[in-house]
Formats: sequence, structure tokens, C-alpha cells
Amino acid sequence: MEKDSKKMICYIDTDVKGSFMADECYLIVSDIHGSDIAIELIKKAIERYKPIEILSAGDQCPNPFEPLYSELVSVRGNCDSFYEYETPFPPLFRKMRIFGKDCVITHGDKYSYKDFELERGSVFISGHTHVPNLEERDGIYLFNPGSPSRPRSSSGPTAGLFLPDRLEIISLLDFTQISALAFSSENIPEVLQVAQSLFPLHSLDSSQKNQGSYEKRDQE
Repeated sequence: MEKDSKKMICYIDTDVKGSFMADECYLIVSDIHGSDIAIELIKKAIERYKPIEILSAGDQCPNPFEPLYSELVSVRGNCDSFYEYETPFPPLFRKMRIFGKDCVITHGDKYSYKDFELERGSVFISGHTHVPNLEERDGIYLFNPGSPSRPRSSSGPTAGLFLPDRLEIISLLDFTQISALAFSSENIPEVLQVAQSLFPLHSLDSSQKNQGSYEKRDQE
């Protein structure tokens, strides 16, 4: 039977993450382009951060013999071919809620944040440029994790972290933070604001923050 790629234009995830801790995160990647080296870098990031899920903003170009691709919550990029996928062909974009915030993830070659009716405080995740970027525009947080395989910036291979109170771009070579963008207080859940007032993140050194803080938790 002939398969119509237009049947999976959008996927809407209505699940909402319930209670969470300040150091829980989603790992955001894009533009893997079938690179085995990029996959190994991502696996090391998974081991370090133990993310809730791994979101991929397109151009996976998956190797069918690499099981990690089936674990990605992905969208379709301009280089993705239907015949590369043993799993369902990814949609062009996904709408979901992450830590109580409305989010759209798409590759970035067809849609911009202006193509969606996003309210202030929403997060728009895209790839395609292979250049990491974090910025707030028109009240929307724009998040591009860059590429782990074919980076087009001096930062080298990069990925992103989506945390309850901020977004981060990290190096996949040494896990240093390249840039970060904090959510405004009105976009941070009240329970987390209370926790931060009692235990400010900047009061912890790196060894304290990493010690036991990336424990994987199930979705509620």
C-alpha cells in the first residue's frame, strides 16, 4: 500500500508532566544525520543527565541497526527519507507540554514560531541551521540545540537541556554550559519558585548539583 507522508503532519501530545524536581530535564538534539560519532556523544549525555526523554528536531537520517533512534521523540527534517524509518515516519511538528509549558518542536525548514498561535512563555524548538541558539522573541522562547554531527559554529557538537526553570545549550565534548536562558518568574511553576528561594541553584557548586540530581523519574 502506498504510504502518504502527509498523514503524519502533526502529533499532539496531551500528557502533562506532573510533579518534578529542579534538576529533571529533557535532552534536546537535532541534525544527527546518521552519524555514529554523534550517536555516541548523545549516549554519553544520556548517561550523564538521565533525561526524562530525548527530543530530536529532525534530520535524524537513522541507521536501522542503531536502537537509540527508536527511543527519540522526533519530527521530520528535510533530509529524512521515509524508507530510512522502521518506526512510523515522524510528523512535521509536534505540540506538547513540558513542565507545564506549551511547546512546539519542528525542524525549522518549513515553519517558524510565527506559524503557530503560541502564547507568551511558550517554547519553540527547531533545528536545521546546525547553529545553537537561545533567545526570547515576542515573549516566545526560541531554542535550537545545534548539531552533534555537522556543527556550523565554533561551539562544536552541541545539544540542549530543557529544565523546569531554564533552557541550556551544552557542549557534547565536555558538557560545559555554552549558554542558558532562564524562564521569567511568571512562567515557572510556583512549587519550583519556592524551592529556588529556599535552595538557590547558584549556591550549589557543580559537584553538589550533579550528585544524585539526575535520577530518572517516570511520567505521571
